[in-house]
Amino acid sequence: MEDQLAVAQALSHLLSATPGLVFVGHAASERALVELLATGPADVLLIDIDGRPATDIATDARPPTDARGTSALDVADRLARRWPDSRLVVLAGVHDERLLADAVRIGVLGWVPKTADPADLVAAVHGALRGETHVPPDLLTGALRRIVAAGTAAPAAPPGNPLDRLTPRERDVLDAMAQGRSRSDVARWLGMSPHTVRTHVQNILRTLGVDSAAAAVAVARHRADPVPDTATRTDRSDRPG
Repeated sequence: MEDQLAVAQALSHLLSATPGLVFVGHAASERALVELLATGPADVLLIDIDGRPATDIATDARPPTDARGTSALDVADRLARRWPDSRLVVLAGVHDERLLADAVRIGVLGWVPKTADPADLVAAVHGALRGETHVPPDLLTGALRRIVAAGTAAPAAPPGNPLDRLTPRERDVLDAMAQGRSRSDVARWLGMSPHTVRTHVQNILRTLGVDSAAAAVAVARHRADPVPDTATRTDRSDRPG
């Protein structure tokens, strides 16, 4: 805990001294972070990952990911859904391409080793604000391979209508996509940033268990109009010619 507090204090000095950035605060748990940001989300959530329970550091910054994996990534995923306009940047005390791949899949834009120059962290935060990805080159290839491999086999969706598991805003995005709108059109139509639309699309694909926007639209159209084609043809044949 003392080490985490020291990291938070160092980040506070670094980011507060950077023009255009304001350090909002530090939270040692998910609940504390939600309370800290009760008045509104931060632009960036900076996640401290070092093999112990993750720490949430809010600045123009985002949530945690644990060095061993799932618990902090689960927290990050929940916070990404709570605040889809916030950007995720990881301050990593581990060198793990598997964890990086998992982080990217939930929307993390920046991954900065703790041994990196402070200027790299500032660059990652500024890049995240612009919707850019900042990843160490020596981890990039392995992480991309894992992401591509995982994308070839989507997990089986649980029973029931998968559309019911989407948030109202995700349904809005999916409905707009089903109308044939491009992602940039969806952003303008719904008054969102392109980054937010991308985050919603990633969540939609994961929730529906598909690997492309076209497949998601197909699921939406099938669920909206489940009547078999044969029934439709029969109805038409009964009408006067």
